Amino acid sequence: MDNNFTSGLKLYKRLLEEGILDLEIDSIYARDYYEEGVKDILFDIAENMDTTLMEVGNKVYLIPDLNNNLLIYSNQELLKDMFVGKNYNIPDLYLAYYIAITIFAEFYSAENYFRQVKYYILVEDLVEIISKRLKELNDDEDIEKIESELEFNIKVIYDAWNKLESYKEDKHEKKQKSKVRFVTKIVEFFSKQDILELRENDTEIRTTERLHTIMKHYYADPGRELEILSLTRGGN
Repeated sequence: MDNNFTSGLKLYKRLLEEGILDLEIDSIYARDYYEEGVKDILFDIAENMDTTLMEVGNKVYLIPDLNNNLLIYSNQELLKDMFVGKNYNIPDLYLAYYIAITIFAEFYSAENYFRQVKYYILVEDLVEIISKRLKELNDDEDIEKIESELEFNIKVIYDAWNKLESYKEDKHEKKQKSKVRFVTKIVEFFSKQDILELRENDTEIRTTERLHTIMKHYYADPGRELEILSLTRGGN
């Protein structure tokens, strides 16, 4: 087998395992990456595997394309990874999707190609934001039209959210099925993907360099995000 192709496969395997190549730290991989012809082969492999590579400074990120059927999670896999060993179901997963969208919408503005507007969010503030917005959506007289247009079952996730213990009831203990704990479980899942971080005794959510790079260089498509953000920001 051609040495360059072998090097390209080795680099791609590393990206599959870690999601990132840090060419400043991983000197062995950097040597292969900068070998003449290897980089082009690596990018060809990524394209044929329905993935995108982004080179930013001394780092290379691997991002699955939206049509990638190999690297994406199934609903059941997500339930298992987010809520290990607990009794959660598909409505809870849809709620998790909504919370994730809300988190990203709080951190990034849809204007100016996903400009970051916040550097941290308090978990308790996020719980209040989600409660307020879901109630507004559920009480909207056009709720059925909104659900149909966006293909998003708001009533189901609103009911799933309201079944969880409130923040005040949960303030002095971390109950498994509380709003606070539900949110932190989602952030913990994204933390494993190096997308979000929990800090300050699990009370504060922060972004990572990887998330910022993805949002700035990959999802900066004007219009793509507007329908999604309409779910989290009302009339804005």
